Amino acid sequence: IAAFTVDVIFAAHNVSFDWSFLRVEMARQGLEWGNLYKLDTASMAWKEFLKNPSLESISLSKLCTHFGIPNETEHDAKADVHRMIKLYRVLSGFV
Repeated sequence: IAAFTVDVIFAAHNVSFDWSFLRVEMARQGLEWGNLYKLDTASMAWKEFLKNPSLESISLSKLCTHFGIPNETEHDAKADVHRMIKLYRVLSGFV
């Protein structure tokens, strides 16, 4: 597993939350991460949140609704990843 963690980008919405679980499990297994870069769409969304009073929060669900990203299956891991990728593209200006 450690070989797959060298020079990778760990992307998540609220990356510190997901990272805390992975870090503990890797330590439990006696494994170390290589060079790991973190990308957090929740952090990226703060600028939009601060300039847009209609946004209630920076939750993945609220941001997807705000940007018109389909949001039918909340809290489904695979669907959340696809929504996070779409959100990243919007926040980065790729869409």
